[in-house]
Amino acid sequence: MTLSPDQAFICSQLGVVPSAQNDVDLLFEEQGGDAPFSKWLDEQRASRPHWFAPQADASLEILHSVKAQGDHVRQHGEAATRALLKANGLTLGQIKPRPKEDGSALKGVTNPYSDAWRGTPEQRQIKIASLIRAMGTRKVAEIAAAAGRRIDGSPLTKR
Repeated sequence: MTLSPDQAFICSQLGVVPSAQNDVDLLFEEQGGDAPFSKWLDEQRASRPHWFAPQADASLEILHSVKAQGDHVRQHGEAATRALLKANGLTLGQIKPRPKEDGSALKGVTNPYSDAWRGTPEQRQIKIASLIRAMGTRKVAEIAAAAGRRIDGSPLTKR
């Protein structure tokens, strides 16, 4: 007996390697009973980890660096590297962008017109003066207005 299209889809979504699908089918016929296929298959993960493709931690360097992929190939072999990358939606030579840091904590800390400015008031005025010298008053006034401030750093008032 072979897996139904629905069961094959569930296998692919849960990361079952293609070579294990016949074993999955045979064992489900023997043990499955009335249990839903997806639940039964997920329960097999602990006792039959060889059925499932290895999942990489999102922070693994291999996902973000071709050099790290090459190092992994040298250490573990090309087949193991390809399997690990495939489990994470990549092929050899492809990389994912690195996860971004929490932007809410960093947003505006270097902008002297931002409420999140992390310097002293004196440092704020020094930074504003350097921006005016580098960019001119018109451009700096636009930046300040976008942050709801005047060019000197004081809050804009509504008319």
